[in-house]
Amino acid sequence: MLLTVLFSPISVHAYTDGNGSEVDALGNRYELVPDPDGSGGYVFQCTDPNGIKYYPGSVGTQGLGGGKYTNCVDPDTRAKITGPYAYKYCTHEYVEEITKEATCAEAGEKKYTCSKCGHSYTEEIPAGSNHHYVAEVTKAATCTEPGAETYTCSICGDSYEAEIPAIEHEYEVVSNTEATCTEAGVTTYKCKHCGDTYEETVKASGHKEPAEWTVVSEPTMFKSGLEQKKCERCGEVLYERAIERKSLAPLVIGVFVGVVALIVIVGVITKRNKN
Repeated sequence: MLLTVLFSPISVHAYTDGNGSEVDALGNRYELVPDPDGSGGYVFQCTDPNGIKYYPGSVGTQGLGGGKYTNCVDPDTRAKITGPYAYKYCTHEYVEEITKEATCAEAGEKKYTCSKCGHSYTEEIPAGSNHHYVAEVTKAATCTEPGAETYTCSICGDSYEAEIPAIEHEYEVVSNTEATCTEAGVTTYKCKHCGDTYEETVKASGHKEPAEWTVVSEPTMFKSGLEQKKCERCGEVLYERAIERKSLAPLVIGVFVGVVALIVIVGVITKRNKN
């Protein structure tokens, strides 16, 4: 419920009793008590010198509606108090509420309301905050240069620029020539973003010589043979050499023996024929 209390202007004549309650010049004692309506809030209870207790709204005064007259009012004006005294002695527990959002162009407002006595006050939220920036890429970043992104407030037009870091090259192989034993190889790379290229050279591997000779043709008694060494990688002939012909001695001896044998046979046959 809204807090409405009775008040006597006692700033000069008031004193505080031993219980911490304020007593005005007329002997009325004021204290903060739970609202009897069971709402869970608090109200100021006025107890007059006769011990009669009054709550806000239960007492009417001249010109303010029905009810009975009580000393729990200003004796001069008979006015019901709804102002300073209503919160003067409350141990406030304020609840914050933003009643108007601040923008970059216009101030906002916060309202603080006591959950006990209902006292409230406002506080300005300065303008200049809560920009609503919209980003736009105004310069695309490349592999060699940074880009730029502009942020513009959709409310007031304020803007600022932020740098977009240059992107890294992303290379892929576009051509490749394998190295051989005698010639270097070349691999060409090209950036898929900006087209930049570079080459890597792979050294020639050099021939790989086998440990053993390979016979290409066997030698005879009338012709030399041939053997070679070929590169184990590319097959190129690295070395070759002749294999000596086989000796004729066995053939000569064989012919001589045959001729001798033939002569002997002929001699024997001739001798028999004479006899």
